[in-house]
Amino acid sequence: MKLEPIRREKLPGRNEKCPCGSGKKAKKCCLDKIKALAALPPELRQQIVVATILGHDPLAPKVQP
Repeated sequence: MKLEPIRREKLPGRNEKCPCGSGKKAKKCCLDKIKALAALPPELRQQIVVATILGHDPLAPKVQP
């Protein structure tokens, strides 16, 4: 069994600018979304981030042709 180190990503502070680039403070913009995403397991978090970047809805059911 291989043990992996626990890494915590730094969340933006409430009064820092939001990382989305809106120019708003994080507490008024995306802080709740960022905290919810940070609480997910790393594999699921990565899938959601990649799907969002590609413009897919990660929560939509998969349709088979």
